[in-house]
Amino acid sequence: MKVFISSVMAGMEEHRDAADRAARALGHEVIRAEDFGARPESPQVACLAGVREADAVILIMGARYGALQPSGLSPTHEEYREARERRPVLVMVESGAEHDLQQEQFLSEVRDWEMGHYTGSFTTPDELRDAVTNALHSFELAHATGSVDPDEMLQRATDLLPEPNANVSTGQAQLAVALSGGPYQSVLRPAELEAEELKDYLQRAALFGDAAVFTPKHGTQTEIKGDTLIMKQTDRSIFLTETGSCLYVTDIPRSSRGLPVIVEEDIRELINGVLCFGDVALDYIDRVKRLSHVTIATRILGAEHLGWRTRAEHERNPNHVQMGHPTGAARKPVSLSPPHVPRAALRHDAGRIVEDLVVRLRQGFR
Repeated sequence: MKVFISSVMAGMEEHRDAADRAARALGHEVIRAEDFGARPESPQVACLAGVREADAVILIMGARYGALQPSGLSPTHEEYREARERRPVLVMVESGAEHDLQQEQFLSEVRDWEMGHYTGSFTTPDELRDAVTNALHSFELAHATGSVDPDEMLQRATDLLPEPNANVSTGQAQLAVALSGGPYQSVLRPAELEAEELKDYLQRAALFGDAAVFTPKHGTQTEIKGDTLIMKQTDRSIFLTETGSCLYVTDIPRSSRGLPVIVEEDIRELINGVLCFGDVALDYIDRVKRLSHVTIATRILGAEHLGWRTRAEHERNPNHVQMGHPTGAARKPVSLSPPHVPRAALRHDAGRIVEDLVVRLRQGFR
């Protein structure tokens, strides 16, 4: 495995050497600025290329933020931004250090994404070496089943989505959203899947708080079918598998006045709720973060007779709707491009994910 070491260089030489020794002792190849030598590109370009080449990044955070680049960020901050969307980041924070203001702000950003990282602390180079060794070992164990396969993850998420039946119309449109995690592996044993503790936790999460996707107005039924836990209410259902994949199917609210339409804001709210619930569920069933990435696929069912509008558009003219051509495109599943995102994006980048999925769904109706 290739490991990139990222930190302020001045004053951190011993610490960088300690991290280097820890990674090499485990048989990994180290990429760091000290070894680049003469290159035609700038050090900034070379370091960012090193991040992209690496399989994991060790981020060492001491007291100093570092000099600013034209981007307004330090080189270490640029490397972190490059890595967090694409690579696992092993964050090592110096304990007791008096951080300058910019470094404190950088630390806050990293802590906001902490659920997507492996973290450790140190006070001496020797402690850093041990912390890096432990973090790399934990990372290796978590990923022993294989690497992330975006195509496999997308196929698994798409396979979870219900198939539309072109010959049957219930008169009720539904939204289905599926999440699959990777690398592919089981994160719940059969005994854990049927445990009352899991059912109770997921029901509370689904009914109350920011992750609520159920309503307390309706009763909730639970059952186990094979490797899947199913929670149902009258108009919505959640399916959770032993691999951590999750499917949410719900009736789409009907417009309260005028012709029946799909209201874009309703779809945004529903998808956002699913992402929030998926984040909470994964944090509970996979506390050690074996699933580092997620893929989201969604489709709308039973909406061949409906138009698509924003709430403002419908309020201006509720009795006139221009229909698109949803007979094919609207029934196809949609996803992101690329299809997978870091797991932490469910929490920290949900707005962008929702926006992109809604655009893809809307395009099938217009």
